[in-house]
Amino acid sequence: MLLPHGTVHGPESVALDGLGHGPYNDASAGRILKWNGDKLGLTTYAYGPGYDSRTCTLSKFSRETDNARESCCGCPLGLRFYQKSDDLYVADAYKGLMWVAPGGGEAAVLVNQVDGFPLHFTDGVDVDQVMGQVYFTDSSMKYQRSQHEMVTRTGDSTGRLMSYDPQTSDVIVLQTCMTYPNGVALSANHTHLVVASTGSCKLLRH
Repeated sequence: MLLPHGTVHGPESVALDGLGHGPYNDASAGRILKWNGDKLGLTTYAYGPGYDSRTCTLSKFSRETDNARESCCGCPLGLRFYQKSDDLYVADAYKGLMWVAPGGGEAAVLVNQVDGFPLHFTDGVDVDQVMGQVYFTDSSMKYQRSQHEMVTRTGDSTGRLMSYDPQTSDVIVLQTCMTYPNGVALSANHTHLVVASTGSCKLLRH
């Protein structure tokens, strides 16, 4: 499937819902988009709190260096549905771990700080489809997404891997001192997590 030119700026993640509909993808202008087939094309499925369509548009929002606007509009980087309920979990670089109710609409922020430290660069997310546990990464405790080159250039190793329990809202830090943890995936047999370490160009097993 080839998306029409100019409709999506900076897509990084794709996901299918519990019925296999979509795919859904993220756009750096703060929206989650859904593909509805050739006839309807892309429509906005969800967006983060503070999203304003008058300012968060691709025509006005095209420079990665526009940190103030990006942090206001949001920048979803990771998407994953809990397919039993169609709850959508979103890792937004600026707003943190978010949740979108089935059917879409405005996302709610679930986690934006852990152990007193704010999430600076929320990046990847995966969901245990059996237990419902959510796993996500924070790529750096020093730099935001707009400064991603600094994460690599300085060898920053302040990234974290965490888990979120939707039943209790508890967050557990599973690993610290990680070098640019990006995407995260739960193994098929539920025995371990695999994290993409962008800084070291490695896949790490937790």
